[in-house]
Amino acid sequence: DVTDVLITHSHSDHVELAAVRELARNRLNAAGKPLTVHLEHAWASQVVIDDANINGLVIETGFAVGPYRVTPLAANHVGSYPGETALHFFFDKQGTHWVYATDGGWLLTRTWYWLRQWSLDCIVFDCTIGAGHAGDHRIFEHNALPMVYEMVAALRHNQVLKDGAPVILTHLARTLHPGQKQLESLLSPPFYAAYDGFIQCL
Repeated sequence: DVTDVLITHSHSDHVELAAVRELARNRLNAAGKPLTVHLEHAWASQVVIDDANINGLVIETGFAVGPYRVTPLAANHVGSYPGETALHFFFDKQGTHWVYATDGGWLLTRTWYWLRQWSLDCIVFDCTIGAGHAGDHRIFEHNALPMVYEMVAALRHNQVLKDGAPVILTHLARTLHPGQKQLESLLSPPFYAAYDGFIQCL
């Protein structure tokens, strides 16, 4: 039973509003309750989804989703709507903390300062670009694998990411990484390459 949808930003490879509308209709028909759709406030007023509640999010202002306390954080990425801030999401459930950080390049200073109050059990990082692609312009809004390694080292050094905490790589461009099995062979724990159906238990 899907009760809530969290939207990181407005790009079509991350949200298909027609599918969200269908999900909202199905939930209302099956459960008699509206779907809640959470998205950044600058473009929330421009989105109309019948049978759903729209929650316009403010950076670093938390909200509840079931047993989770979720906090939207500013991402280093540009959405399609004027004034829109792309989002990462911080999750807190009974003392277990993790971050979903895609799309986005280097963590913004503002987001870094906010995260310093926590000790993360896991982080999911945008890793659009693999190793060996120096000069790729996408680093200004996406991560390359060497960038992820640098950020993880800093997070660990400052005790923001626990030693051994899983680092999940996602948003992997097919043309900028080797195949899944080859990529997995190049990674060592705690780095893992996500795939459709990937599950990480914390």
